[in-house]
Amino acid sequence: MGGVRWKQHLLIYAAILASILAYFFSFVFVKAERSDIYFLYLHVPAAWVCYLAFSISLAGSVAFIAKRSPRSDIIAENSAILGLLFGAIALIVGSLWAKVAWNAYWNWDPRETTTLILWLAYAGYLSLKLSIENEEKRALVGAVYNIFAFSTIPLSYLSVNLWFSLHPQTSEVSMSPPVITALLINLFSATLLFALLLLMLNEMRILERRIDMIFVASSQASEASAADVADAEC
Repeated sequence: MGGVRWKQHLLIYAAILASILAYFFSFVFVKAERSDIYFLYLHVPAAWVCYLAFSISLAGSVAFIAKRSPRSDIIAENSAILGLLFGAIALIVGSLWAKVAWNAYWNWDPRETTTLILWLAYAGYLSLKLSIENEEKRALVGAVYNIFAFSTIPLSYLSVNLWFSLHPQTSEVSMSPPVITALLINLFSATLLFALLLLMLNEMRILERRIDMIFVASSQASEASAADVADAEC
């Protein structure tokens, strides 16, 4: 546990420092090239972490199927939870940006639509797991579903190339060096925040699992003791 605390402290300090740097570069040192440029610094990092979280969730599910490790299932589920959180931020900020840029909060643009499908697919993953009581079956069914749900990630990312889209392609975006620097720092800060949250969630779930095992063992011991007493009285 000491090693975990050390990692948590390091991530906390790094995330705070990166967030401060991101703020100064985004709002102090960088002169706005467009009135809506500041949406970039929140929307893109949130979308990036969303993709990253669901990719880690997929890796966790594949590892669970291969090794049947409860820790892998915990990582898969917690990564999906954080992916939904950052995905919701990306969708909300993106819709606000769309209102400024395209004069409408929602346009059913291919990128918007496929990202919403992605979000709903992973909301279904968590809902499915919550609906199954048996722990081993819940982990296995969730892992299989997760593998299929991951197909929505490349669909969302490639949507601007597959269909006509108001959303610009990466090759079409031109940014000055200060804006690129600010964006990269924001990406780094968001990634550190995700890593910190994932580490903390994983440790909380592992601790919760250990407590449950202790309660089960204690309950079984109490039942065995009561049975021994009953046998002795007989």
